[in-house]
Amino acid sequence: MQINITTLPGDGIGPEVTREAVNVLRGVADAFGHQFEVTEKQVGGAALVAANEPLPADTIDTCLNSGAVLLGAVGGPVFDQYPASLRPEAGLLRLRKELGVFANLRPAICLPGLENLSPLRPEIVRGTDVMIVRELLGWLSDPAPTVVAVDLSAANRSNRFFGDFRVSGNTRKWVEWIGSKGESFRYAHIDTSPSGVQMLECYDRGGGTGVFGSVGLFALECDRSLGEDMKGVTTRERVILKTLGSLSLGDRYFGEISYRDGLLAIGPDEGHFKRGNDACRNLPVK
Repeated sequence: MQINITTLPGDGIGPEVTREAVNVLRGVADAFGHQFEVTEKQVGGAALVAANEPLPADTIDTCLNSGAVLLGAVGGPVFDQYPASLRPEAGLLRLRKELGVFANLRPAICLPGLENLSPLRPEIVRGTDVMIVRELLGWLSDPAPTVVAVDLSAANRSNRFFGDFRVSGNTRKWVEWIGSKGESFRYAHIDTSPSGVQMLECYDRGGGTGVFGSVGLFALECDRSLGEDMKGVTTRERVILKTLGSLSLGDRYFGEISYRDGLLAIGPDEGHFKRGNDACRNLPVK
């Protein structure tokens, strides 16, 4: 087997554990006749120190052109005073988005002889062998770098997009937010599928040179929220957007995106990097 692997050591203990993991991979390759081409790139705090971006465009492009990505760790107290868009964790969230990662798989296994090292009683933990699946897709009211509340005027103080939005365009309306440090986020509606899936073309700039595009898939749902006034606890109906997933367009994509006959079509990239037909994708959306 031949495969290109991008390693992202990151911060803290990340470089140490990643280095040993690569040694294990090389040992496996030698023992079983595999060929692993390993390329190391920066993410998180290491990228912030080197390039003032938690996830540089070069790192994203290399990951997207790899067969696998090996991530170490990101984060550390030294970066706690950084703005949200420039924290190491922002790079991790964007990496998940660009790679289309929708779940964490976390195995929990108790090997024989290690029962006494668990905070649980040995007879409870003995034989444990489970897989924990943690979903990464959330609600638009969850805190995340590219999440906005539906009621912008009432709720945008609680997230990254605090400030004014503006609407531009004639035949197609674009909603845009511009921050105080050069960051921006804008989106436009593409179409709605027969089942009610809302498709949005989005572009996110975190303050650096990259402008990362994506097609977001959302569903409108209704629920009730609790509140409190002079009369006591109250409830109110609200419309919320639930994220169904997204498709990465890469850095500074420029092309035609359309929806016809149940097919979402992403056209050739004629933008800054001119990826051409490499950017083309077709996705059935019912």
